[in-house]
This record gives sequence, structure tokens and C-alpha cells, in this order.
Amino acid sequence: MTVSMPSARYGEQLAELQAQEKVAQETLRIAQNRYRNGYSSYLDVLDAQRTLFSTQLSVVQVKNNLLLAQVDLYRSLGGGWSDSSGM
Repeated sequence: MTVSMPSARYGEQLAELQAQEKVAQETLRIAQNRYRNGYSSYLDVLDAQRTLFSTQLSVVQVKNNLLLAQVDLYRSLGGGWSDSSGM
């Protein structure tokens, strides 16, 4: 396993989650329209919102993991940074 494998894996996960996020957004839009037109209850809207928020949280978590993997790669290659705040 190479050092860049986690970055590639997180990149794939991110792409899949972003596709799921688009589907969840469309599902929420449909649920809201159905509720407005009297075809479903507000619970369907709440469920669609919960699904969207859960997916968005997963997207943020994977983005965080991707950034952490990039920092680990940078450090493993001998990179570093200086603290400019003087602490």
C-alpha cells in the first residue's frame, strides 16, 4: 500500500457521496412538492431533510479525511511548515 492510497480512496468516496447528495436534494424537492400539493405528510419532508443532512455530514467528514491524508503525505515526504503566529 502506498502513501497516496488513502487519498485515492477518499476521492472515490467523495465522488460517490456527492452523487448521493444530489439525489437527496432532488428527493427533498419532490417531497416538498408532494407535501405542498397534499399528496404526502410533512413526515416525508422531514425524512428527506434528515437524509440530505446526513449525506452532507458524510461529505464534510470525507473532505476532512482527504485533507488529513494530504497533510500526512506532505509530512511523510519531509514537508513541514513554520508557525507564523509566534506561539
